[in-house]
Amino acid sequence: MRFKSLQELYAQGNYDKILALIREMGPQPVCNSDLLILKSRCLRLTDDVAGTNFQDIEISLRAAIECDETNATAWRELGWFLLNIQDKPKEAEEAFRRSLELLSAENTDLVIGLVRSQIELGAGNREEICKEVIEELVDVAEVETSLSE
Repeated sequence: MRFKSLQELYAQGNYDKILALIREMGPQPVCNSDLLILKSRCLRLTDDVAGTNFQDIEISLRAAIECDETNATAWRELGWFLLNIQDKPKEAEEAFRRSLELLSAENTDLVIGLVRSQIELGAGNREEICKEVIEELVDVAEVETSLSE
């Protein structure tokens, strides 16, 4: 089964079906970080939450990272798991920082490209454009709302 098909099942809320399909793949661990992240999400959202072993979620996320240490989503998901489920804020902080480091490198490249494009389009001076683009990177209002809850 293709990953895209699994994503469609996920969008439909068929978490148990996805877990069954992954189990059918056999006991050999699949080194596909996106598939392992999807598995961890399904384990968390399954109808059989009472039967969910939270350790399996952590195992899937750590396996995703082992498959691809540059997968920022895997690090972020591990951070939320450690913070909200395991109540390990120090370990969560480390996972969030690693995710942020990975995204920062990618976003820096994107910002450079966007700023250069806007300069060539005559959208203003470099300092103004940089300030506007950097402000777009984070939804400050969303951060403040989330932290006030």
